[in-house]
Amino acid sequence: MTTQILTKVVGLETSAQIWKFLQDQYASHTRAQIQKMKLLLKTLKNDKTVSVYLDDIKEVINMLAAISASVTIEDHNESILER
Repeated sequence: MTTQILTKVVGLETSAQIWKFLQDQYASHTRAQIQKMKLLLKTLKNDKTVSVYLDDIKEVINMLAAISASVTIEDHNESILER
């Protein structure tokens, strides 16, 4: 455990308390990432070739999947067809 994290969990008495704290601490960060990436998905510019544009969309979709954010096929299709 890093010193930075250790200083935040000092005083917690059980492993359950530590895990709950860590989950709460990092869940808000993940939610912010998801919101940021979904906004990015909606605002991608299609001023590139179709291939590059689709690669950009796929990259954002993959980043969302990597953090276990649900992205429906409809969301994916909308991001492609809205522009």
